[in-house]
Amino acid sequence: MSEDNSINPALRAKLVSGSLSPLWESRFSHSQENALDDGKLWKWSELKDILTEVAEISSPAVVERRVLEMMDPREHYPNGEGAIGTITACVQMLKPGETARPHRHSMNAVRFVIEATGGAKTVVDGKDLLMETGDLVLTPGWCWHAHVHQGSDPVIWLDVLDLPLHRFLGTEAFQPGPISDVREKTDDRAFGIANIVPMVSGRRDDYSPVFRYPWADAVEAVGRAPLREDGTRQVRYANPLTGGAALPFLDFHLVELDPATRASANIEVFDRVCHVVEGSGCALVGDATYALDAKDVFTVPGGRPLSLEADDGGKLRIFVSSNQPVFERLGLKSRTLES
Repeated sequence: MSEDNSINPALRAKLVSGSLSPLWESRFSHSQENALDDGKLWKWSELKDILTEVAEISSPAVVERRVLEMMDPREHYPNGEGAIGTITACVQMLKPGETARPHRHSMNAVRFVIEATGGAKTVVDGKDLLMETGDLVLTPGWCWHAHVHQGSDPVIWLDVLDLPLHRFLGTEAFQPGPISDVREKTDDRAFGIANIVPMVSGRRDDYSPVFRYPWADAVEAVGRAPLREDGTRQVRYANPLTGGAALPFLDFHLVELDPATRASANIEVFDRVCHVVEGSGCALVGDATYALDAKDVFTVPGGRPLSLEADDGGKLRIFVSSNQPVFERLGLKSRTLES
């Protein structure tokens, strides 16, 4: 081996046949790439245009899964798909009269409704859940779910899943219908009184028993929330039985910023997928500035500062999905030893 650490062909062949790789050749070892990543912005105007074209494809495979995955441009996922970190994010459309057959999987998922004019629902373990604009609908891991649309206009929603985490751990699994062994669910109305919840036995407590969080409730809640030091109001879509995250590996918040105001920068250890529900403005993610319009989607890598600014035309409301529970379970409070 020469002084420049080059490897001769014979040694290279031994490394390849032995499934070995020199650490000094790794492009990831001691990499500072995360510190330089400023996420990605997907403009709704472009997403909607592409979805409209995809809607014209009549293939059964497309109808069953008319989904566009948002891909991390850094291609960190050679064995799977992801938008950022352990989070997969997609946009999905269901046309009037279409259905997605019952199935379930180990991955936890949510649907945040981007556009709906009525007639669409998701059925989760036998519970009919309306899909109206701004609603959050949970489909916890191993819960049977199907989508049905009997309205007059397409319904479009944002899918968020913890797929990359399950794929990395080898726990990704999928089961098609027919539906079997459905456990009895408590009606969501049982959890509708603040600070008083039913004593429910024989159920898992790592995900919320409430599967639908209406947009009107979220807006009312964030409007009552106190102003934070960073200049925003924020609420959490919580598990009413624990006060914690709604799903084991995913957490969800609604952030509101008053018109013509700017929130001070914050840095979080976890990754975020942000969807602009209402309003316009800009997001400063690290060294990047993203002009935001309603329904845009952008990512914020953990460790990068985020600052939001609202235009003077109205409140800026952003739905935020994160993998905060993953970092909390691992006891990781920062991405650097110095912090």
